[in-house]
Amino acid sequence: MAGLGVILPYFSVAYQGWAGGIVSVDSAHRSRLRSIKAASYYFLVLLLQFIPFSLCIGAGVRCGVELYRHNSAVSWRFWRYRLPRECLADLGYVSAVTVPLFFVASVFEFLSPWNV
Repeated sequence: MAGLGVILPYFSVAYQGWAGGIVSVDSAHRSRLRSIKAASYYFLVLLLQFIPFSLCIGAGVRCGVELYRHNSAVSWRFWRYRLPRECLADLGYVSAVTVPLFFVASVFEFLSPWNV
């Protein structure tokens, strides 16, 4: 939904980068990059989460741009805005792909024997 604002997802991306930097340190305040195993686990989890986040954010921004482009004739009357059907279908397809990807990323993150 933040993608409809077109600008808001970029704040989300900045926050994700900040949080990714914070979690690069474990609970003992040591870098996760100190060993190959810990670094591999950290970067694999980031990659598994990055892919669905990127798909969701990209689909949301595209939908937001299409919303404003499609409704340029109604000016600032937001109650008359209509979302193009193709955008809703795209959001449905992306959601159908990203929900399982988020599940796989979460299962790997919490159940992996590499989580040290």
